[in-house]
Parts: sequence; structure tokens; C-alpha cells
Amino acid sequence: MTAPEVGHLKSRHTLLLFAVSLATVALLFVWQGHQDFNLWDEGFFWYGAKRVLAGDVPIRDFLAYDPARYYWAAALMRLIDSNGIVALRAATAVCQVLALFLALCTVMRHGKVATREKLVFVVASAITLVMWMYVYCKVYDVAASIVLIAAFAFVIERSSQARYFWLGVCVGLMASIGRNHGVYGLVGCAGLVVLNGLGTRVGFFQWFKPVPTFVAGVVLGFAPILLMMLLVDGFASAFMDSVYFLFEMKATNLPLPVPWPWSPELLSMPLQFAVHGFLVGFVFIGVVLLPLVSLPWLAWQRYKGRGMNPAFAAAALLSLPYAHYVFSRADVPHLSFGVFPLLVASLVALQGLQPKLKWTLLAGLVAGSIALMFPLQPAGKCLLVHKCVTLQVAGDTLNVPEQKAKEVEWLKKLAAEHLSQDGNILVTPSWPGAYALLNKRAPVLDIYALLKRSTAFQEQEIVRIAAAKPELVVIVNEPLDGGDAHSLENTNPLIYQYVLTHFVGIPSGNFEAAKAYTPK
Repeated sequence: MTAPEVGHLKSRHTLLLFAVSLATVALLFVWQGHQDFNLWDEGFFWYGAKRVLAGDVPIRDFLAYDPARYYWAAALMRLIDSNGIVALRAATAVCQVLALFLALCTVMRHGKVATREKLVFVVASAITLVMWMYVYCKVYDVAASIVLIAAFAFVIERSSQARYFWLGVCVGLMASIGRNHGVYGLVGCAGLVVLNGLGTRVGFFQWFKPVPTFVAGVVLGFAPILLMMLLVDGFASAFMDSVYFLFEMKATNLPLPVPWPWSPELLSMPLQFAVHGFLVGFVFIGVVLLPLVSLPWLAWQRYKGRGMNPAFAAAALLSLPYAHYVFSRADVPHLSFGVFPLLVASLVALQGLQPKLKWTLLAGLVAGSIALMFPLQPAGKCLLVHKCVTLQVAGDTLNVPEQKAKEVEWLKKLAAEHLSQDGNILVTPSWPGAYALLNKRAPVLDIYALLKRSTAFQEQEIVRIAAAKPELVVIVNEPLDGGDAHSLENTNPLIYQYVLTHFVGIPSGNFEAAKAYTPK
């Protein structure tokens, strides 16, 4: 049998892709939906979803990602009638199914796999992609990158004003999940306009004819946020303050050195960690090479009037802006959030190779993804890396690494001894998940106080703390990036001094990750 025509998916093939997506995510969720837990990023998202269920507004009432993901999670959690951590993960798993399905559709719609080989290639692709979707609370960022790749491929397949409009809608919607995705979509669209203009015989200014239509789509897609700014009291000023803070800190994240595969540190590591580090560094190289190699080649192809694979071209156009995401904080989590242009481009490119080479490289891609990412998956942590124990987290029974369980049990014990039913607690600068765990509302706006704040902002936070009259304060000493640059004493010294002045330390046993205080 021959391969299907590029750009076409038969209905039975679409059903196959959805079935594989649903089965892959469902099996993974059944296996590890009750595994692992952390009070950091996952706790940050869990607290936000619970506060939305209680009627609070993201960004205005608590430090948050952009609002869309919270309303998605809260809506499905309400449908499930649970605000627990497993319900949050279930809501995210629904998003994961849709993201994986769209990724597979994009790869297979613009690929050249014969029908008899399709199931094997689809399953291998699904395993590869889902291995990189390993941080539950960040699946929304992965989904946003996949939506943008699919939307760009849709326009490249056959450019028209209507398709540029829908591309704009997608960019606007993804910006409501994370404003960085909106920026990446705008940068990618600028490249798309230039790429489409190359090789045409129209004047230079005609290249930009689709731009107004695209911008109209962006406005429509971003309309939920614009309406919130108009209708929700205090949201507009809080949103603009959050944008201004990005310029104030002169970065979008906390930077880390790039773990290149030639890093000398690898030589002193045990073999398994050195191999893992080499694989990580190799993927970082791939993230750099994809735009450097593919974009000039695509521009040349277009200039010569030759065709290009829509999915590959879309992934290449977005690879450069998403490389910014990867290198803004060069660790494996951020690599996983920005690697999908590279993965999609690789899976599309493999389909054009000779069978022996195609299947060999595909097997290597699957094996490499499993070797690199499975130890970081919740189930992999407990099977390969940590000793895990059973833990009760707000009504859910989880299997978590022993150290994380100690943190949760210590917090629960402190709350039982020093916190009344209606009493308030302050946990800072990290562990925002403590509020969700104890079902308490944070007395401060910045529930993740890892960045330096202005004197004026700290003074406002102190007013909030004084008004809340917390019965218990927990200052987390768990270091970030191996140092104390992000400790409360260095990021918010006025708040730190306020705690020392108005609260007194209490014994915390042999627990060194945090220190507890009660009012003087």
C-alpha cells in the first residue's frame, strides 16, 4: 500500500490517533496519577485552582500564571466535585489528551507513513511525546506550543486571509494561558510572513497584507483577558503590574548555566548520571541547531519556489522563540516545555527517510526519550530514584519520595499544634502548596517570593500580613539552585525583618528545610 497524500487524514486515521492519545494518557494517569507531590510548582498551581473555585481572581488576588489554565482546571475540578491534587491532575490529563492528539494529527497529517506502518509509528510518536509531558502543572505550556505548531502548519499548508485570522485567534488564546506563548506566536508569525513573501512576485509591502487580519484574530483570541481587564475590578492594574515586574527584574526567569554535553562536571558524576547529563546536553544542542539549520534552508527553498512540509516549517519557525523558553532557565523542566518544536520536526523529518534509517532513528528517539525522561516522571522517581512512602494529601492517598513526605507531615503537625480552625498561616518564600494542603488562604499576594521586590511592594505585603494576624509563620530554608540568593532575607528583607521582630522561633526538631515562628 502507498502512503497517504501529505496534508490529508482519513477519518479512520483520525479516530486511531485519538484512541492512541486517550489510551496513552489514561494508562499513564492510572499508573502515576497518585505518585509524587511537591509543595513548589505543583503546589503553586494547586493553590491557584482552589482559590479560583473559592471565587478569587488570578494575578489580582494571588501571584499566578496567566488565568486560562486556572479556569480550565477549576471548571473540570468542579465537574468532578473535588478540589484535591488528584482532581487537579485529572483536569490536566484531559488537556494532555487533547494536546497529544493534536500533536499526532500534525505529525501524521503532513507525514508519509504507509498505512500498514501507521500504528507502530503513531504509538512510538505518542510514547516519545508523552515522556516529555512529565510536569503535570506545566502541561498547559506544552499544549500551547503544540496548538501554535498546528495553527502555523494550517496556514503554511494553504495561506489565506481566513487562515491567518484563525492563526491570530490561536495566538491570542495561547497568550491567555501564558503571555510568553503570545509573544512567541507573534515572533513566529513575523517569520511566517517573511517566509511566505520570499519567492513571490508581489511588492515587498504586499507581504504584510495578512497582518491586519492576523491582528484582528489575536484581539479576538485574547478577548477573555481584555474583558477581565474591563469588567473585573482591580484586575487591569494587577495585570499591568505583573508585566511591569518582568521589565523590573530584567529577565523572564531565574537563569541557570547551560548543561552542555561537554560540561566538565559530567566527568566527576557516577556513570548513570553522566549518561543522563550527556543526553540532556545533546537535546540542548538540538534545540539550537534546529532554527540555525532549518530556517535558512526553508528560506532558500521558498525563494526558489519549492514546496516545504507545513508541519516541519511550522516547527522550525517556532523553534527560535521557544529556544528562548528553554534557555531562560536551562534545566530539564524548561527544556521539556520548549522542546516540542524539535520533537515535531524530528518526527516529521524521519518519515521522509529510507525505511531502515527511519525505524532505526525512531527507535533511538523513543529509547532516548524514555532514558532521559522516565526517571523524572512521577512513577520513575519512585521506581528508580527515590524511596517512596504513602502519604495523605488533603484526602488523596499518594506515593511520594520520603523527603517530600517529611515536609508535608512536618507542616501538618505544626498546623495541628499551633493553628486554630480559622487561623492564618504565612509560608514563605516557597512552598506555596502549603496553603492548598492546609486549606488556608495566603495572607500575601506573592506566594512564591523568590525574586527581589521593591520597598513599596514589601511594605504593602507587610500591611497584608499585619491585617491577617497569622498564628504561624514558616520560613523555608530549602535552597534554590544551591545557594541563598533567593532566600527571604535576600529577596524581601523588610518582610524577613518584620517576621523576626513580631514573631519568635519555635523548636522544629531535626527538620532543617524550614523554620517555624509564632507571634510574640
